[in-house]
Amino acid sequence: FLPIGFIIRTLIALFLAQTAEINTYVVKHRHKNVEWN
Repeated sequence: FLPIGFIIRTLIALFLAQTAEINTYVVKHRHKNVEWN
């Protein structure tokens, strides 16, 4: 049985990592579009 705090921290860490990946993708994609235009 894992402590609830550990589970919450893990979920937050995963969520933040996922958000960072999405933000990086969006920024790169936007930059690419700007270059093409």
